Amino acid sequence: MEKHYEFRDKLRNIHKPDRVNDAVWKKIEGLAVDDSWTIKIPLDAGAILKNAAKDLQKYFAVSMKLNLDIVTCADGRQICLQVSLTTQRAAYRVAVSENIILDGTDEKMTAQAVYTLEDQMSMNEGPVLRMQDQVYAPLFSTRIVHSGMDYNM
Repeated sequence: MEKHYEFRDKLRNIHKPDRVNDAVWKKIEGLAVDDSWTIKIPLDAGAILKNAAKDLQKYFAVSMKLNLDIVTCADGRQICLQVSLTTQRAAYRVAVSENIILDGTDEKMTAQAVYTLEDQMSMNEGPVLRMQDQVYAPLFSTRIVHSGMDYNM
């Protein structure tokens, strides 16, 4: 039987430890990430982008057993987090070829690209991604209307 409030400990563990299953991910054709890779962010990255990079770094450490550094300048293999996607509405892009590009219309959308990348690797049970260049857009945008005024004013 679960102890009182034990569920909170499970909720605190955002990344499931050791998701790597060599029998599964090594059979998937695609781009494999290893310890030689870095996570690159722009020099002028804001708090959201920095936190998304730290989350991705922690995901690799906890779930994939890989240690990737976060850098602002990089040569070699890299996961590049950037904000340069221009579309009419909020969107993000995941591009996997020689390197990995996670691009958004703003920092929040780039963070969503990070989470999509993490989900794909979790489903692949290892640090491998299929080659892709995909733009994702939310199906709806939330709208909140609040009025502090009464109708009878």
